[in-house]
Amino acid sequence: MQNPAMRWVFPDPNDREENAAREAVRGRIDAWWRAFAANADAIDAMFGGGADFELVYLMQSSLQAIHKSLMWEFGPALHGEGHRLAISPEGEYGLHPLTAEIIARAPKLQHFEFYHGRPAEGPAEGPDWAIRSVEGRVGVDVSKGSIRVDLGENNRVDTLFFFPGVSDPETARNAAFVAAESLFGEQLLDRWVGVIDALQRPEGEGWMPFGQAADALQRGIKAVRESLPDTPWSTWLTDTAWTTLQINSADEDREPTGWSDLLVATTPHVGITQALVNGTLFHSGRYSRLDETFCYLKLDESELDGDQRFERRRPLEDELDAALREAGLGCVGGGGTGVWFGYSLLALTDVRAAIPLIRELARRHDAPADAWLCFADYDWCAEWVGIWDDTPPPP
Repeated sequence: MQNPAMRWVFPDPNDREENAAREAVRGRIDAWWRAFAANADAIDAMFGGGADFELVYLMQSSLQAIHKSLMWEFGPALHGEGHRLAISPEGEYGLHPLTAEIIARAPKLQHFEFYHGRPAEGPAEGPDWAIRSVEGRVGVDVSKGSIRVDLGENNRVDTLFFFPGVSDPETARNAAFVAAESLFGEQLLDRWVGVIDALQRPEGEGWMPFGQAADALQRGIKAVRESLPDTPWSTWLTDTAWTTLQINSADEDREPTGWSDLLVATTPHVGITQALVNGTLFHSGRYSRLDETFCYLKLDESELDGDQRFERRRPLEDELDAALREAGLGCVGGGGTGVWFGYSLLALTDVRAAIPLIRELARRHDAPADAWLCFADYDWCAEWVGIWDDTPPPP
């Protein structure tokens, strides 16, 4: 079975074991699509009211043989007659690159469209399909519901719902999530939507019918993007004040994953540091108008004490910042010290081009054996690049 930590975007060509495992997964992907194509006419006929077909068995025996956490959902095609199949890892965010590989290997089949994650409903189906989705999945009628879209925290857009006649708060919140996912699609939901909640009464202004929700969300996203600097991080950082933050206390129980063991950070952007530490779904587009990608060096500093950690990391950060700027590939945009690890945040304009430079400089500065380039974006959370050829996977 697929290892959730298997890399698809930045694989190591020298890792024979992982490469062999990845090829085995590709074999299961192709077997799944052969099975689906062989039964496509029967599936089409079933949705048209024809003979019964054991669709659930096909999906479980073939698709979930690729990975048991993959979820699936059928619906009407968005671009013509027929059906759509959406495949999603849902909360297993590290499986997004695998899901992209599955969709990339899909055959061209008449009457079928294939999607990575649940798409937003098309203009003709949007509000009505969202209402039917809520009724089918939650069991309540929200046809008279309304929605309000507001700018929220962490450069997100909040969505509030009001459903007349739905009095149970938990049911209303479930209905709000299903409605938001149908109206906006899974990708926009994960990248841009913050709070999703249902109110017992429509407080405040700005309430609108579901049919206006998608446009309202796009206006909110545009407002967030326009609030960002119109220059790359390497430019605006030159005139930006930096802040030192006390994140956690050293005696707290911390986990080694992500930035969760961070104690002290130095940052030009408090919000981005908070987002990294809090573990919320991170999307680089919420912090760079020019679509820079936020990555970070993670270095094992557990054998160093106090100021030794920063003093050891500082020369690497300085040289790396200068080299990235000179090459037009980005800059160093902050960093910090944790219980075990040191962190250097990078804003990169071209990740693939920057990787060899990052590895070369980290090696030149004698980076520890446990040293990685990791990725902040939620859908690349299982991707990593080892600084050394024998660097093990990060925790």
